[in-house]
Amino acid sequence: MNYLISALFIIGISEWFFPNLIPLDFFYWGDNTSSLLEILKSSYPVFVFGLVYTFFALLITKNPPVQNHNAEQKFIVGILISFWAGITEEIAFRWILFLSAIATIQISDWVLGGFLFGNGLTYWIYTNVLIPVADWATFRQLTEYLYNPSGWAIGAAILSTNGQFRDGHAYQGCIGWINAWFFGIFMYKVVWECGLLPAILVHVVYDIIIFSLVFIDRKVEYFRGNR
Repeated sequence: MNYLISALFIIGISEWFFPNLIPLDFFYWGDNTSSLLEILKSSYPVFVFGLVYTFFALLITKNPPVQNHNAEQKFIVGILISFWAGITEEIAFRWILFLSAIATIQISDWVLGGFLFGNGLTYWIYTNVLIPVADWATFRQLTEYLYNPSGWAIGAAILSTNGQFRDGHAYQGCIGWINAWFFGIFMYKVVWECGLLPAILVHVVYDIIIFSLVFIDRKVEYFRGNR
């Protein structure tokens, strides 16, 4: 919660003293006329990716017996976690932290040489290394956002906050860490094209799909162990 308060403070200070530092409206995603069903249908690639990734991850692992015995309880907890994560993570990473990062990244660039040369080290790293690599890794699906005409700091802020989102899932191991990065990047696309509320919906449904697959795996292992 403290980091969100700090981010809101940064946004407020930027808007008050440097109104051009964040070239996006606070509610930057705008309106969308697509139905929720259409949005879910258009998001099928991330659902398929999550299913395939989780299926193979479960295939090569075995659950502790206690998890299999309490599969129903853990599934209910998983549903609650899905709603909590979908709401809080989208608000935090795809909205508040993203907007504040646009400001802090430019301030960082000014400190690291921008005050002398117009653009500093932060600008060089993002525009010459990180953004091109991310654009390639996402098959050019986010080019218009990573190379936003409103400024390089927007693409940099996407990668910066998505890195935080990815690192928050490091407990899932290397594969989960990588999966979180791709999922987070996709969610920026959903926010830009559909809005924050649809992004929350997609996130919740994605997590429910994952927890459902985990529940099935636990039940299968439970019945196998009790035959």
